[in-house]
Amino acid sequence: MNRKIFLYVKAFSDLGTFMDLIAINVLMYVATGSSAWLAATMAFRTLGGVLSSLFSGILADRYDRRKIMIWTDVFRAVIILCLIRFPIPS
Repeated sequence: MNRKIFLYVKAFSDLGTFMDLIAINVLMYVATGSSAWLAATMAFRTLGGVLSSLFSGILADRYDRRKIMIWTDVFRAVIILCLIRFPIPS
């Protein structure tokens, strides 16, 4: 794969991740007005990353990394769409 294309795709992916981080945090704070819910959102995001890192290395060694990335993005989109049913977290 061309390294320049990989760099642009990685930069675009990181931009999306950071925009998601900002949007979810702002949405949580605006919806609740509580810094406790904002902190809980950030803590669950960090905890999810720590717990998933325990298994991600094993999965990356055993399966095709490209398919793993695609399926995790689809799974993430489904989770975000499920949040529509709960517009106010309380």
